[in-house]
Amino acid sequence: MHRFVIGIDPDISKSGVAIWDREMKRWVLWKAFANEDLIDEILKICDPSSALILLEAGWLNKKSNYRKTAGRRVSEAISRKVGQNQASGQLLMRMLEKQGFIVKEIKPLVKGVLKRDGSWTVTGRKFIEENTGIKSRINDEVRDALFIVLISNQRALF
Repeated sequence: MHRFVIGIDPDISKSGVAIWDREMKRWVLWKAFANEDLIDEILKICDPSSALILLEAGWLNKKSNYRKTAGRRVSEAISRKVGQNQASGQLLMRMLEKQGFIVKEIKPLVKGVLKRDGSWTVTGRKFIEENTGIKSRINDEVRDALFIVLISNQRALF
């Protein structure tokens, strides 16, 4: 079993990262990093052999046609951003694997009332705070990374 479980929510330029130390039973990192700095920041805490990375992989979702109601330009902009986000995640995954990390692709988890229209709700923020003990300000990508690790501790995602 790996000592560290790392949740990553990849994005185009910055990705949310959360690292849980199973031995110490505590969070050792929760922050968003520029993608080009992310691997160096993880390596400051753990080596690849002691960590399991759970990477949110939006490309595992079925194609969505939710853009039918939007205008063509809006639809194209959303599609472009989704494609860029997925490409960033896939590139990040390959870079982590090249570094020697074991990376498991995780289908985006259903968050129900915790998230609405892509943003964490007050209920969702409270859930993360109560279940992690983290009270500092964090962005939604970091919350997503924390959520991946939280859920992986409750049920087998890997």
